[in-house]
Parts: sequence; structure tokens; C-alpha cells
Amino acid sequence: MFVPEDPTDIPNYISRNQVWFEEAEPDESWDYDEENIQCFSLCIPTSGEMHSDKGILARIKSLEEYIKVLKRLVVKLDSNKCYKKQ
Repeated sequence: MFVPEDPTDIPNYISRNQVWFEEAEPDESWDYDEENIQCFSLCIPTSGEMHSDKGILARIKSLEEYIKVLKRLVVKLDSNKCYKKQ
């Protein structure tokens, strides 16, 4: 999924059916933006308070799909060397 900062500025190589046109709720990534650090959030649907000591609930199927997305992301980043080594 591609979430554009400006919905009118979407690269041609990204299919329109892969674009999410809704503004996200504030999260920790906004704090990084304040420090000019580029990042994004990859969320998973859960139930419960994620910052509590009681834990959260998530569907197994959601976790499986989340892991698939993380694997694809890491493989793609590694294959394209899109990141800067420190």
C-alpha cells in the first residue's frame, strides 16, 4: 500500500488500487518527523490497549499476513539496497 503525503502526487509506477487515500491517525512516527527522520508505521488490527501491561488481542490470520508483509518489505529493501548502512 502507498500512502501519499499529497494525494495528487503519486508516482506513475504505483497502481491506483494500491493507494490509500485516507489520512492516518497520529502515532509515534509523527515524533520522528519532528526530528526530520523519515519513517512510516505498519499497523496490525488489534483489540485492547497496546500500551498496557495486560496485552492485546490479534487474530492469528492478521498476524500471519503481517509477517508476510514484513518479510516482503525486508527482502525488497535488501534487494534494492534502499537503506543507508550506518
